[in-house]
Amino acid sequence: MSEKEIRLSIFGDSGSGKTTLCNWLDGKQFVGPGNSGTFRMKCRETIDASAFMHDTDMVLLTFPIEINSDMVSTLTVIENWRKLIEDRYWEHRKKFIFIGTKRDMFPEERSAENLYIWSLPGNILLSSGIKCIFLSAISGFGLQELCSYVAKQACPYKESTMSTRLRTVLYHTRSALFDFLARIFALPVPPDVNRDTPDTIEILTDEDAFQLFKLPEAIAHNQHLAQYWRSFGGIKALQAPAWKIAPTLIAKHISPFERDNTLFIRSHTNIPVPQPRCLHLNQVYVSEFVPGRMLLACWDSLSWFTQFRVACTLRNYVKIMRSLTRDIPGSVNGGHIYGQIFEMPPLCNGPFRTAEIFQNWFEYLTHVG
Repeated sequence: MSEKEIRLSIFGDSGSGKTTLCNWLDGKQFVGPGNSGTFRMKCRETIDASAFMHDTDMVLLTFPIEINSDMVSTLTVIENWRKLIEDRYWEHRKKFIFIGTKRDMFPEERSAENLYIWSLPGNILLSSGIKCIFLSAISGFGLQELCSYVAKQACPYKESTMSTRLRTVLYHTRSALFDFLARIFALPVPPDVNRDTPDTIEILTDEDAFQLFKLPEAIAHNQHLAQYWRSFGGIKALQAPAWKIAPTLIAKHISPFERDNTLFIRSHTNIPVPQPRCLHLNQVYVSEFVPGRMLLACWDSLSWFTQFRVACTLRNYVKIMRSLTRDIPGSVNGGHIYGQIFEMPPLCNGPFRTAEIFQNWFEYLTHVG
């Protein structure tokens, strides 16, 4: 297998370690991941930001991470680069790598003073979608990570063997078979199951709705639900999150996303979802009450065939929901994403520019915990 050349352009301020890095990488030979082949680096320094993409495969943007360095200035430089890439090179962002040099000058312990620096790769990846790697020319720290990433981006390699192809075929065949069985045995759903109807009970204000929470019937139903409800940690809750405020209505404290999600599912699928009511309320979410027994309460009493049909029905519902896509990852109303792992400031919880940036969020969480 012939040797492949990867051209690198290294850009950075004076004292950022770009010359040392260039001398260190130029001519370096390494074996890529898997069977992707052997690579040799060809490096050059550049001081012209307008020529980033000229005659190059990857661009390394260097900055020092010394403990005594001026991190405010460094972060300003990083932010300026990020804006430049976002404005002019967004489609080529995978060709850029932020390189934190002089890693050997930075202490190993993760104290409160340097914790931000340790989380910098995750922060950069989250905010820009650009990889950040810390390097040390003395110890070689980060070299293998850099070489592997450069090879993966500059010369993508996808292993394709008979066994992997066979596993893929078997996976899709099995999935198609299960989908076919699910369509046959799923419980029937009326075609107009999500047809909207007018509100039959008028609730003018949130305060009026909260007063209905205090009705004996509402409290009794809440306590009935509480026996099935467990809070986070598996501890049995003292009350459930919903109150039956009328024979045909259920209510709960409103969440930022539940009503929007329900309306979206009703308008885009035939999955049976209770109709939201009293949409003018801001603090209370009211919806239709669906009579019947909870699946959790009656599951063991169902025949195996009925359980199988319920499972088929749920598989259909999941498949339908997974088929719903959008160009920009985020909530159904185009705003922020809310949930257990999205409790950061609104700046950090979407909407995300691409699916890649959304994935970067989870990589960011691995850095900050």
